[in-house]
Amino acid sequence: MDWEITPYTSGLVLTTILSLITAAHAWRHRRRPGGTTLALAMLAVAEWSVSYIFEANAVTLPLKILWSKIAYVGTVSCVPLWFHVCFTFAEPGRRIRPAAIAALWIIPAGTLALALTNETHHLIWPSFEFADPSHHILIYGHGPAWWVHLVYANLVLIAASVLLIRAAWRFQAIYRLQSLLMLASVPPPGSPMPSMPSHRASSECATGPL
Repeated sequence: MDWEITPYTSGLVLTTILSLITAAHAWRHRRRPGGTTLALAMLAVAEWSVSYIFEANAVTLPLKILWSKIAYVGTVSCVPLWFHVCFTFAEPGRRIRPAAIAALWIIPAGTLALALTNETHHLIWPSFEFADPSHHILIYGHGPAWWVHLVYANLVLIAASVLLIRAAWRFQAIYRLQSLLMLASVPPPGSPMPSMPSHRASSECATGPL
């Protein structure tokens, strides 16, 4: 048998549902600044959470690795998209320069490529070990490319948080409250996030900033 339903997936199912609801709401307001980007960010969260539902319920090593790779499409996208959302909200009327957008996506794109080809270099996952065979919990070893992306993700989240703090300082009334609520949703530096999943969960899955 290649699949087994685990209680752990209930949180991922809830994350998926909430993310899709938020994405649908944002898409309805896509003509507003940041609406489309927020919808894409929430779809990215939904993608990684759905992928990790399959990963958590898979009982064979090849299936777990396959779904972890698929999840990286969403996981590496969350942080740069979130930064774009924060920038659009905090700097109304301004656009991120194309060169800055390219720089923002270089490491995520490279990380995704390395995850998909991990068997040839092991820079993302150098090892795999079942911590508890009875529950099919797989611990992923972390290679140097994983750590590079972790540093990148935390730096980008810090930059996004700075934008929100500045916005809260400048804005008034409801916009200040929105800035603070967005800031509260960002995990502290070093904590697990979608773009850099943690081995402490069923596999690599963790909560995120959106």
